[in-house]
Amino acid sequence: MIRSHSMKKLSLYADGALGKTASRQMQQHLQSCPSCRLRLEEIMRLRRALAAKPAHALPARFVRTVMGNYRALQSPATF
Repeated sequence: MIRSHSMKKLSLYADGALGKTASRQMQQHLQSCPSCRLRLEEIMRLRRALAAKPAHALPARFVRTVMGNYRALQSPATF
């Protein structure tokens, strides 16, 4: 059974974001855990599928709105 912390580690492993020791530990774990190997393959398959999709440009208005909202959230609240 895959636990939530294991899912996070699998995602980090798939990203190449684990340190050397943690990555080595994950490789060892994957050798003995078919459930995690299957989940890792699902993650990798999904990432390949998403990477194959063409990127779509966002409308400039959308970007301005999101960035404006972000800046507003970063500003100190005034009451």
